[in-house]
Amino acid sequence: INTYKRERQELETQNEQMRKELEKIHLLLLKHAGQWDHKLLEALESVDSEKDVPTEEHGPENNGTLAGEDDRTSAEKDSGIEEYVLQGAVPRHAVELYDGKESTLDRDGECDTSTISDSAESILKRCNKKDPFVTSPDEEEMRQKLSMLQLRLDEATKTLQVEREEKLSL
Repeated sequence: INTYKRERQELETQNEQMRKELEKIHLLLLKHAGQWDHKLLEALESVDSEKDVPTEEHGPENNGTLAGEDDRTSAEKDSGIEEYVLQGAVPRHAVELYDGKESTLDRDGECDTSTISDSAESILKRCNKKDPFVTSPDEEEMRQKLSMLQLRLDEATKTLQVEREEKLSL
């Protein structure tokens, strides 16, 4: 029973880390999809303990663009996140949808990943539409990254389902 509790705590810690990584990835995807806004930036800054996102305020008149030094800093940070994801730093077995202050697993023992999946699919659809602000190589790269992330999410969802079934059988 102590082993089970320790493993559960480790999984919850991994899930929390995954949630933060998914938020960073989602932020990056939204930025590339042209949906960057100030409220999203503030929400992610309040959650991100490492403060990887730029902290300057950008009003709606900027239309999601950053200028000068901030643009380079943002691009470097985005690049770091992209590389982190591409190198497989996101564990495949620890994806959990974070909803509110409690995790879904803590509330009812189940994890609903359909919202994440739907969100990824909607972003992919938006990227498939012709966007004048995104160049063709960027579009292709984002499609590839979205597809890779979707595959990882699907695999993690299956793994979580198997773990839930094992837990229920105990």
